[in-house]
Amino acid sequence: MQIRILLALTLAMAGALPAQSTWNQLSFGMSLEELRAALLQQQLHLQQSDTEWQAVPRWDLSLPGVKFPFHFSVRFSFSNADRLERIRLFLQTDLHRAEGVSPSDLATIAATAIHEQLLAKYGAPLSQSGLCDALVTEDLNAKSPHAECRALWRAADQTITLQWSYGEENARGRRFLLTLSYLVSRSGGL
Repeated sequence: MQIRILLALTLAMAGALPAQSTWNQLSFGMSLEELRAALLQQQLHLQQSDTEWQAVPRWDLSLPGVKFPFHFSVRFSFSNADRLERIRLFLQTDLHRAEGVSPSDLATIAATAIHEQLLAKYGAPLSQSGLCDALVTEDLNAKSPHAECRALWRAADQTITLQWSYGEENARGRRFLLTLSYLVSRSGGL
């Protein structure tokens, strides 16, 4: 009898445990309404765009040693069962340019600072390619007019990907694109 009670209590407590915490203390598996309530506590709202939802206004990330916050557009994707399964952050490089931060300076500062934060939180990446470590502005302007990085981490029930590229030209000069993605891992592998 005691074993049955202990088993019932264990199963009840396992069901009450929170889902895996991910970016900004959100949890994979949240419903749209749960996500909306969690973001509201952070002064953010949800707005639908195509098949995704976007946090508005933008989300700013301030890091030690960096004189300005990084501005991100944050998008959320849900599974067929309407549960949160992906969070993607897009660095708003045009907004930084309007604030006077050049794409090469932004690339050097953001790529290095965000990579260092991910290393501190998740350890060494499972895989990494490109110029992910110690990017220097002079490298971007002289030695490597085009640079990119892709780094992948695996944490408890999620895969984190940092991806950036610098050098693609547009009418206003070189571009810098940075995306950070959090994806729920269902199978325990990549």
